[in-house]
Amino acid sequence: MSLHRQSSYASTMKIEMLFKAKENGSLHAISEAEATSGDRTSVEHALHVVPEYYNLLASGKKSVEGRLNMGDEAHVCVGDILVMNGTLRLHVKRIALYGSIQEYLVTEGLDVCLPDKDTIDEGVQVYYRFYTPEQEAEFGVLAFEVTVL
Repeated sequence: MSLHRQSSYASTMKIEMLFKAKENGSLHAISEAEATSGDRTSVEHALHVVPEYYNLLASGKKSVEGRLNMGDEAHVCVGDILVMNGTLRLHVKRIALYGSIQEYLVTEGLDVCLPDKDTIDEGVQVYYRFYTPEQEAEFGVLAFEVTVL
């Protein structure tokens, strides 16, 4: 699988370490303490989420947001703020990279990723409403552990 970054982004050095670890066959999650040890200030990222998951994020029932490692999402760092639908502000506490949606859901847990789903297969189908299997294979899946601000 080819996991790559869209562009060079100097302040994502810790995230680049995550990618190198994954390419070597191991998974490495970046914690807030690791990522905030430098001088970087947090960045806001405007993202869209469908109403059902907006509500779960806002209530705190969904504490992990999964996105493909592409576009603006590929530049999110621990400590950044995700602004969902222009109103909901989420603080990124941890980021992990997975090779597939299934691996992401199994490792992180449905209870925090998709608390309204009962099975991993149902969860995978949710993500396939937004992404293709080809995109999943090319970019991998980022898990953002978040808290509501």
